[in-house]
Amino acid sequence: MQGRKTTLNKTDRNKSETFWTAAAKSTAEDQRREVRERAIGDILWSYVTDKDENCFKGTIINESESGLCLLTLAPIKVGSILRFYGEGRAAVRDATVIWCKKGPANIYQSGLLLSEL
Repeated sequence: MQGRKTTLNKTDRNKSETFWTAAAKSTAEDQRREVRERAIGDILWSYVTDKDENCFKGTIINESESGLCLLTLAPIKVGSILRFYGEGRAAVRDATVIWCKKGPANIYQSGLLLSEL
């Protein structure tokens, strides 16, 4: 996947926070097995299979012990394994995309299952 940009989902926090919050609302709350904590924040991620580790930006809107929900400006293929980077790429965590759906204004929501530590 050559030519991929280093940031796919650049957002302006001041202008987009209300929109991201509205896009984060879920109708599946009652179907969850674990309690999800609201956690709105930007994160860098890459595809595990990408040897060059091209990073993209996404927004985590909620998380639990075993998963999280990610907003992006492009769809992510179900079954893809993503690598998330913490501060200074020190904290790295992998997750598998379980579902992806298109939301309002072409924003995509993806449900991810975190890999065991």
